[in-house]
This record gives sequence, C-alpha cells and structure tokens, in this order.
Amino acid sequence: MGGRNMDSAYKVLGVPGNATPDEINQALQKALHHYNHAKLAQDSDAIARMLAIREAHKILSNSDMRAAHDRKLLSYVNRPRSAPKIVMEPVPPPWYTNFLYVGALLVLSMFVIGGYMAHARDKVRAAAEATLLAEKKLAAEALVREEEERKRTDERRARQQAEDKAREQQMAADASNSLRSAMIAESQAQSDMRRKEEALQRDKQRKESEAKSEERQRVYDAQRRLAADQQRIRELCYQQYRRTQC
Repeated sequence: MGGRNMDSAYKVLGVPGNATPDEINQALQKALHHYNHAKLAQDSDAIARMLAIREAHKILSNSDMRAAHDRKLLSYVNRPRSAPKIVMEPVPPPWYTNFLYVGALLVLSMFVIGGYMAHARDKVRAAAEATLLAEKKLAAEALVREEEERKRTDERRARQQAEDKAREQQMAADASNSLRSAMIAESQAQSDMRRKEEALQRDKQRKESEAKSEERQRVYDAQRRLAADQQRIRELCYQQYRRTQC
C-alpha cells in the first residue's frame, strides 16, 4: 500500500490498531456477510472493495506481514517533509527568433506527443480494465466457491442430523418393541401359570372326588358283606335251633 495517501489495512478492514486475531476474523466475516453474492453481482465497485478487504485481512492475519505493515505505516507517518523545489524556467528567446521553424517544430511535437500519450493512455486503460475484470472474475469465482462450500457443509450437517434423528427414532422403536415383547411374554407366562394351577386344582378335585367315591363304595361293600354274613348266621341259627337268633 503506497502513494501520497497511504491506506492502512486497519482502516480498510475497519478495526483498531490493537485489534486481536478474533476481532480481525470477525471483521472479515462481517464483510463477507455484507458483500454477499447478490450484492457483488449488482455492484461492480463492491468486488474491488471486497478484494481490498481480503488483502487487508491477509496482511493483519499474518504476524510477519502485520509487523512489516506497521513499520511501513510508522515510517510513512515519521517521514521527513521535503521543502518544495523551486524550478527556474529558462527565459524564452524573443518571439521573432526563428519563429516559423520553432512553430512548425512545436506543432509537430504536439501532434507526436499527443498521439503517443493517447496511445499510452489507451494501452494503460485497457490493461487496467483487463486486470480489474480478471480480479473481479477471480473474486466472484472465489465467492461462488465459498458459497457452494458453505451449502455443501450445511447439507452435510443437515444430512447427519437427519441420520442421527432417524437412528434415535429407530432405537426408541426397538426399545418400545422389546418392552412390548417382554410384557407380552410375561403376560403369556402368567396365563400359562394360571392354566397350570387351574389344571392342578381340577386334577386334585378329581382325585378327591374319586377317593370319596371309592370310600363310599368300600363302605357300601362292607355293609353288604356284613348284611350277607348276618343273613347266613340267621339261616344257620334257624337250621340248627329253629330260630333266627342264636
């Protein structure tokens, strides 16, 4: 950065001279947000300002370049003020001395110098315009790449978040299914246990009923045998003693 009015990188980036690296990066992010792709496409001067801001950020982000820039600023501020030069113009010769020759030479020189200067100005202007267009194109391409990279990063982040959410939902569904299966299995086990207990109770009641029936049958059989025995005794008594009671 040079010239009669030296532009400071701090002034271009809009930060104080004692700005920290975080403040410098924040200033660049603020400028990137302000000079977005749409603004750069609409305002051709915005590209030149954005290039100057990037250059200032590049200088201030590098400690060596920043130190050299600070020394250059200090030397510019403390430069000695040179006294104005007094130019002594030679006294022109009398107008009547070789007037025609001098006039013709002067006219010819003016045409030659004017043509050369016009050609040089056109050449310089064309080179400057070509350089500016190239810089604008590079800046626009860089901004487009940054925007595309930012979009890809956002898409990757969104895709990762969607995958994480789907994974969490799947885990929750698996846990719910496992819990439901466990509850169904427990209910089935309890139902099986109740059926077994009911079957055991019915079997017990059946056995008790069978035992009571067998007991009644034994009592009945014993009573029949006793009655039969008593009948035979009475018959024997009658045969022997002609009476039913012996």
